[in-house]
Amino acid sequence: MSRDVLKLVDLLPSEYNPRIKGMELINQPNQQFCDIGGLDDQIQEMMEAVVYPITRKEYFERSKRHNSDRGSDHEVHRTMLELLTQMDDFKVDENIRVIAATNRPDILDLALTKSGHFDRKVELPLSNEKVRVHIMQIYAQKMNVSPNVNFEELAHCTDDGAS
Repeated sequence: MSRDVLKLVDLLPSEYNPRIKGMELINQPNQQFCDIGGLDDQIQEMMEAVVYPITRKEYFERSKRHNSDRGSDHEVHRTMLELLTQMDDFKVDENIRVIAATNRPDILDLALTKSGHFDRKVELPLSNEKVRVHIMQIYAQKMNVSPNVNFEELAHCTDDGAS
């Protein structure tokens, strides 16, 4: 793809395609949901959106992903256009789940967020004091921590939303 004119110049073989190479799983993570603190509702939503459709296919056979029209204007960022293009060309497969994340939802293109490209939206709110206590306790399990440590007081000293 030529960056100057956004024109396809040449095709690379799939073994050299950096997008394919970037999706390889090199190291499988060993974290589990129980290692994540303070996000019980969001973990449940992730289970419902990602894990259950794969492990309990019989419950999800009747629900299908809807194809939607791709809409974009000239002000859309190149990455958004590329993502939209890739998702429009994506073949529906019940064994594939697309997970996207952003810390700037305010700049996402409406064509990406409103057109049904994603089946589910899981929002992770800023953590409150109770959640921060839980997060600190989880991390402290792997550390040599004095029994005198007051996690409630530590959480109280942190800023709202800190994790």
